[in-house]
Amino acid sequence: MGFQRLVPISFASHKGSVLDFRFMAASSALYTLCSSLLVVFLYSWRFTVNSENQHHLHDVYWGVQLAYMGTIVAHLLIIILSVCLIFAIFKERTGIITQWVVVNISLMAFEAVCCCYSNVLRDHINHRFDAVCKAEIVFFISRLIFNVVSLWCVMKFLRNIHAGKSYRPPEVIEL
Repeated sequence: MGFQRLVPISFASHKGSVLDFRFMAASSALYTLCSSLLVVFLYSWRFTVNSENQHHLHDVYWGVQLAYMGTIVAHLLIIILSVCLIFAIFKERTGIITQWVVVNISLMAFEAVCCCYSNVLRDHINHRFDAVCKAEIVFFISRLIFNVVSLWCVMKFLRNIHAGKSYRPPEVIEL
């Protein structure tokens, strides 16, 4: 009698290298953390620029600022959750990982709404989509693609953990 350690599921590419889902999930958490920090800095800068030029946005100033503030708060929450995700990955805590997945999907949708809302309001004043709108949409779509890949990596890791695979070293059992 004894127990046998199960080897984690991994994919081998045609060149023989192996992709480790724990490493991929940790890399995804780190990407999400850095991406959210960049978004917070950029939207804080836009928030400051708009507050200095209130007369340019006229009636929609508060709506645009509210959309930017919503995006900033969402990404501050993602930063906190990404730090928790890094710890959860290495401690194999499925509850925290599941919460990160659900909240991350919800906040991506919330950010899409805020992005569209601020762009529609600015379009109302400018009567066209300006370069800032186009840059904001391209930035959002590119991050959305990477976020979907990050979610896939974390979900693969979570699926391995739920399947009973462990990335921890085997415990030493003394008799």
